[in-house]
Order: sequence, then C-alpha cells, then structure tokens
Amino acid sequence: MAKRKRSKTAAAAAAPTAALPAEKKSKKAEQSVAGKKSVKGGDGVVEKKAQTTDKAATAKMSVDVDENDDNIEMELDELVAAGGALAQLGAHDAAAELFAKALAMSPENVDIMRSLAKAYVESDQSNEALSQYREIVRLAPQHVASWFDLGTLLVEANDVDGAIEALKRVISLEDGHSAAFASLASCYGEKGDIDAAIALFEGAVQKHPTMAKFHYNLATMLAARGQKKDMERAVDVYGTAARLDPDTRAEVLEDLAELHDAMGDAAKAKAVRDAAANANDDGGLLVCLGDEIYPINLLTEEMRTDETETRIRSMRRLRTIAQALGPERTRSELLPFLSESTDDEDEVLVAMAEELGNFVDLVGGPSAASILLTPLEVLATAEETVVRDKAVASINKVLDAVTDAAELALPLIKRLTEGDWFTSRVSACWIFPVAYSKVDPANKKDLRDLFTTLCADDTPMVRRAAALNIGKFGSKIERDVFVANILPLFKTLTTDDQDSVRLLAIENCSVIAKLLNEDENSQHILPVLAQAMGVNITEAELLHLTSPPTFAVSKCVDMNGRTNWKRCRAAAVSIVTMEIAPKLGEDVTKNSLIPILLQFLRDDVVDARLNVLKRMDNISPWMSSYESTLLPAITDLSKDLQWRVREAVILALPSLVTTLGSAYFQQHLLDMFLNAFQDMVSEVRLSTTKILRNILDVVGSEYILESVLPKLTKIYESSVTYQERVNVFHALGQLASSNASVELLTALTELSVKGASDKIPNVRFTVSTTLEVLGKSTTNSTVLDQVRSSLTALQADSDPDVKYFASVALETVGAS
Repeated sequence: MAKRKRSKTAAAAAAPTAALPAEKKSKKAEQSVAGKKSVKGGDGVVEKKAQTTDKAATAKMSVDVDENDDNIEMELDELVAAGGALAQLGAHDAAAELFAKALAMSPENVDIMRSLAKAYVESDQSNEALSQYREIVRLAPQHVASWFDLGTLLVEANDVDGAIEALKRVISLEDGHSAAFASLASCYGEKGDIDAAIALFEGAVQKHPTMAKFHYNLATMLAARGQKKDMERAVDVYGTAARLDPDTRAEVLEDLAELHDAMGDAAKAKAVRDAAANANDDGGLLVCLGDEIYPINLLTEEMRTDETETRIRSMRRLRTIAQALGPERTRSELLPFLSESTDDEDEVLVAMAEELGNFVDLVGGPSAASILLTPLEVLATAEETVVRDKAVASINKVLDAVTDAAELALPLIKRLTEGDWFTSRVSACWIFPVAYSKVDPANKKDLRDLFTTLCADDTPMVRRAAALNIGKFGSKIERDVFVANILPLFKTLTTDDQDSVRLLAIENCSVIAKLLNEDENSQHILPVLAQAMGVNITEAELLHLTSPPTFAVSKCVDMNGRTNWKRCRAAAVSIVTMEIAPKLGEDVTKNSLIPILLQFLRDDVVDARLNVLKRMDNISPWMSSYESTLLPAITDLSKDLQWRVREAVILALPSLVTTLGSAYFQQHLLDMFLNAFQDMVSEVRLSTTKILRNILDVVGSEYILESVLPKLTKIYESSVTYQERVNVFHALGQLASSNASVELLTALTELSVKGASDKIPNVRFTVSTTLEVLGKSTTNSTVLDQVRSSLTALQADSDPDVKYFASVALETVGAS
C-alpha cells in the first residue's frame, strides 16, 4: 500500500492532501497492478490478451482502409468498439480520432463524449478534454462521474476556483463521494483556507459517521492547522478512523504516532506504533486507544450523526463503553454527556433509559449509584409514554439498590409531583410503591400526602396513573393507615367523571380486597362493584350473586349493555370474572362462567377481550373441558384486527400447551402459532419468539426439530423483508437453552451460520448475538467450533456494527 509521509512544515500544513492511505495509488498505478495480475492469471488470460490485441489490430486496419477508401464507412458501434480496443492498447491518439468520428455521427451521445474525453486526457490534450467534459455536464447535469473528472482536470489546470465549484456539485449529487471530499479539501488547502476544509469534513463525518476515510481526512486537516486543541481532537478522530477500518488501521496509527511525536509525547507515540505492529488485534487497539479515545469520544462522534439507527446502537453499547471507562470516568464523563443528550428521538431515549437501569455496578456500586437518577429524572418527564415507562422502571431499580434511597426518594418524588408538565406527575405515580418502603417513617406521611395530591390532579392522565398504582402502593402501606387514608382515595377514583380513570381504579378491586377482611370488603368493595355493574343491581343482590356456588355474573353482564358505562363495565366485569373463576372451581366455571367468557371474547370492547386472554392462566388447568367451546373462540381471535388481542392470544399459548399437551398443540394450535411469526406488527412477531422457550420446555426438542424449525427455516429462505429474517434469529436465540438437545442446538447453529452471510448488516449482527447464546448454551465441541468459526469470520465483516457484536460474542464464547 502506497503511503504518503506528511511533512511537518508550515508549507505542508497550508496545502494538505488528505486521503486514506488506501486511496493514495494513482489510477495508472492501479491499472498497472491490474495488468500484472492478469499476466499472472495463466494461459487463459494470455489468450484473452491476444484476442484483444488481434481485435485492436483489426480495428486499426479498418481505420487505414477507411482513410484510403472513401467508399468504405464504418458503423457507429464498430467505431466505438475499435476506439475502445485502441485505448486498451495505449494508442490514445488513434482512439481519440475514432471516438471523434463516432461523435460526429451521434453529436449528443454522452457515453461517446466521455470515451473521447478520457482519450484526450490520456494523450495529454487537456484543453480538448476540458471542452468535452464541460459539454457533458451541460447535456447531463446529474452525471456525477463527469463532474468529478471535470474537477480533477481543473485542478491540474490550476483553475482552483472552477475545480471547487465542480467538486461541490459532485458532493451535492452524492454526499458520500469520498474522493470528491478529499479533492475539494486539497483545493481549499491550495487556497490556504484550511478552515473551510475542516468544516467540509465536519459535515461529512456527521452524515457518514461509520466511514473511516472521512474521519481520517478530518483528523489530517485538524493536525495540519496545528493548534493545540485541534491536534488533541485529531488524536481522537484518528482513533475513530482506526477502529472503523481495520484494512487501513496500520497506516492510520502511524499517522497518529507522528502526531504524538509532533505534540512531544514520545511514550504515546511508541504505544501507538506498538499497536500498529499488531493492527488486527482489536484488544491491543483498545489497550492503546481505549483509555484516551475509545469509547467516550467515539460515542460523541456517533451521537452527532443524523442516522437514528446509529444513535440507537450507540445507546445499546453504553454498558460496554462504561466498562472500558471504569466507574470514575463513567461518573465524571459518560453520565454528564448522557444528561446533555436527552433531547433526541424517542427510540434513542428508550434505549438510554433502559440501559441506565443496569448501571449500578458500573458507576461504583450502590453507594455511588445516586448519580444515575439525574438523567433518568429528565427522561421521566419526556412526552413519549414509552420513554417515561422505561425511565421509571430504571429509577425504581436504582432506588431499590442505592444505599441512600431514604434521602433520595422523597425529594425525587416531590420534584416530579410539583412539575409543571403532567408527564412528570404521571411518572411520579409509578415510583411511590418502591419509595414508600425506602423512606424513613417520619417521611412516609409526606409521601401519602403527595399521592393524595396526584389522585385529585386536574389532568385525567395523572389520575389514571394514580388509579393504576393505588393497589400496588396500598400493599406497601400499614393496614390501618391504608384503610384510613388510601381506601377513601380509591373509592373517589372509582366515581371519577372519566371512564378510563374509573376502569383502572376498579381493576384494583381484587388487589385491595386482599388487604381487607370480609366485613371491610362488604362495606367498601361490594358497593364499588355494584355501582360499576349498573344501577339495576343492589348490594344485597351482588352479595348473593357472589356467594358460591350460586355465582351468576350473567345478570351483571346482561345489565352491562344497558348502562352508561359500557366500556368501563365490560372491561371491569371481565377482570372480576377471570379473577374469581379459580375460587369457584371447575364445575361452576364450566356451567356458569364459560358462556360469559365467550361473550367477553366476542365483545366489541377491546379491553374485555384482552382481560380474558391475559388471565387465561386462571382457567388453563381445566382447559381440556372447554375444547369445544372456549378454544375455537380463542383461535378466532388470533386473526383479530387489534394487534394487542393477537399478541395476547400468542402469550396465552404456553399455559394452554402445558395443559393440553403437544398432540393438541400440533393439531389445533401450531399453524396459528407459526403464522404469528409473519404478523404485520413487530410486537406480535417478537412476542411469538419470546414464548418459544416455554413451548420447548413443554413439547421437547424432538418436536421443535420436526414441527417448528422447518417452518422457521422456510420463513428465512422465502422472506421478503430483512425484519422477518431478524425475527427468525431472535427465535433461534430463544430456543438455545439448557433444555435443548444437542441435535436441536446443531440445527439451530447451522441455520445461524447460514444467516451470517446475509446481505443485510442488521441480520448479520442479530446472528452474532444468536451465536453468542448458542455458544453459552452448550459444551458440545462441534457446535462450539461452528459458533467460533462463524463469529471469527464476522469479525472481519465490512460493517463496523457487525464486527463489534461479533467481537463481543466471541469474547463471551471464548476463542478456540
């Protein structure tokens, strides 16, 4: 590989030639190398060369005949072919004559014009070539290659301003044209405008954060400007380029070593040169660069990109980054950076919130983990619900772990409760159950008072969150205090003027009933249920109806259609019905409840259908008694228009299979289950993969091998979108468990190895994680060899994210 040695003089800094080492060969040199390779190819190549020579000679003879006999005219395509043959032989003057004649026959043929222009370039007729290229871009203003060739010729003609305009046009048409960026930067260097060159590559690395050549050029420009802060940043950017492209890593590291020399740091220069000597050793690279460059500055660079997927993947690597930094730098550098990065796309923030919940050990353990609450508190106020949910879940994990939770919990909840925007108050409602058990007894009343405030909030969304959590919060409170303070709040919420608040409050009946005795339930819970079921039922009737074995929810269901709270009551009664079924026993459930449950499964209210499906565990032990009644209705719901209903059917399958056995599953449920792998909604597809391990535990490896894996293989082989293939490998990861047989693990590995050569990077790095799970699930040497071999190959992948995941997986599995 040709290598440019950068001069350290001021003159060199004024006009840098910034290009990755791999691009430093001239076109003629590349052609020369290509020619040598052809000669080494054997007799077949020599024969082909001879044929080309004969063709060129024939073409030249035809030209001579044409020149001596005006009666002989060559066809246009013959002229072009003969010109091309002559150009291959290096007879560019003669080729130009033929191309000129062809162009006269077809004056606006851009392809012929380009051939003529190239012939002019090779025969040193620069002015004629410039004229041709200007005409080409006039006729074909979107032709990127011609604009670039024009810019290159203008550079050689010392028309720097004209070259800049032409090269800018290239970049406007193709913003990833690395050669145009490098040439344009050189033009700025010629004009002494290195600031413009730096700005150029700053934009390039933002748009293309994974292209090493842009990072390399930016680092070269920064180093050339020579200011201390620029040189320090150049160190970081060289490191990024070295990580992204192993093929040019040794040369980039050599430039980095020279920069350390120029900065007077001989020790670092030596360390970098040592790493350059083993440039393919990623571990050595981390030792060399990790403490100073990778990972915090790499994270900074990747978070600047406009590509959301890149930023999401950066967030998913936070744990690895924190491990490389160590607890102190994670606290002092990484977390402040994340706190400043909370204004981003929802998908990025979801990933950040989820990852931070697992950071307690990475920041120094429970005694130092309070620092995690700062970015999480900001995320808990986000507008998007899923971001808040992840942030709150992580806050609860941190509060459950930190040693100073007693001092942190109350101020945190107070700030969220007093927030101006409703989102912070919604999030506060979810933290009370964890916080109450952590705070000092003297502060518990303050927490209860804050919860009381939220239950009366002006915003329905806040009251809904309070209603959702009142049962969980109540279960943590002392019984007498609960009856005196929280129970009245519950009763108030069940009479809220918003249907959704009432529904969520009523769903807590069974939880709250467990906290009360029989008399208290009759006094407080039965009136709530009676009111929810309709004005036509009295508390006395309800008490009779709920006295086993004469339970008759059907009366409540009949009334349900005649009330003003149809949606609320349908959902509420469906919950009560499913919760009470186990207490009534198989016979009463079959005779009294199954007709009601069938009605709920066909109800127009989505929540009614969902509430039955989500609680299928309660009646699954008796499911064999309901084969002809309940199961057909459940199967029909697998085609429901609401994706949440379809997902609930899938999630209910493990309990059904446990009861009904593999034979029934094979005959009645298998097709429904397999079809869900290709559902149009990703959440349904993902949930289908998640239950595979439960299915495996029930039906066994042999059944999966014979009935499930062939279908997954067919989905992979006939997939239209890459998401289907990604889902297949998520499924294989679920099947890779300690309960899987060696035969099953072998089959899973074979399909995963096949997926390692998929053309889509997202599939390949998903395969990396699947192979990691497979490697950890077995001690079989054959399977392990296949896993390691495939991961080793993926380490050399052209996509940096695939390399990363493969390296992590191989480190986990262990090199052979």
